Amino acid sequence: MLWLQENSENRQGDIAFVDAIIDKVKQPPHQLITLSNDEVVKLCKAAEHVFKQQTTLIRIQPPVVVVGDIHGQFADLMRIFATHGHPAEQQFVFLGDYVDKGPQSLEKIYGFYDEIISRFQGAGALQIFNLFNRTYAWMTYVGLIGMHGGISDKISSLEQLSKLMRPLQQPPDETLEIDLLWSDPDENVQYEQPNDRGAGVAFGEELVHDVCSLLGLKYIIRAHERVRGGFEYFAGRKMITVLGTTLHQLARRRSNIDDFA
Repeated sequence: MLWLQENSENRQGDIAFVDAIIDKVKQPPHQLITLSNDEVVKLCKAAEHVFKQQTTLIRIQPPVVVVGDIHGQFADLMRIFATHGHPAEQQFVFLGDYVDKGPQSLEKIYGFYDEIISRFQGAGALQIFNLFNRTYAWMTYVGLIGMHGGISDKISSLEQLSKLMRPLQQPPDETLEIDLLWSDPDENVQYEQPNDRGAGVAFGEELVHDVCSLLGLKYIIRAHERVRGGFEYFAGRKMITVLGTTLHQLARRRSNIDDFA
């Protein structure tokens, strides 16, 4: 947790609070925990403060562990930490899709609407859901070395990626922001075309090579799709898709994580 180090002088209270929450959620897998409305509000505000200090392009110094979609699978998250180290000792980059499909979305970071409503009864539940989304809107889009969705021909420079629009709970259509979150590689596409998902674009190998050359990248890591064995190469290994969850009953013989040193 790099932000704890960077803000230690002024945020000792937040450090103690976050540490207490971490201890609380480190329960046996599948065991739900109880957080009060006030605890969730304070946690969201602490996270939002951190995200606001970051640019929309963050640079990560290796070694780093890159993790794909989690989709509410808290047990998988704990397995990842047990295998690769605690976040206080090991850097992690999570590429998005933290919730929506697993039974323990709240224990991770962002609450799925139905789970929030069911676990936080009363008028405060909707307020908490909206606060989660406000916090989410401040998260960065891109990290050197990865993003959630993919690329598009709108990318022109690393400086451009560091000045993307925030906060955005729903990026406008046909913008670079939506492309980074929703685009997908497609071996049947030569360069770029509309995405069948209805958002972002579908891009081919040629665009991957062009973007790597333009930005001086060895490869691009992204998530956003189910892939067998936890990872899949594209464009001559210039792009890697990673998945962090076993939700879809993928083969467990390979780790669903990529380690970079």
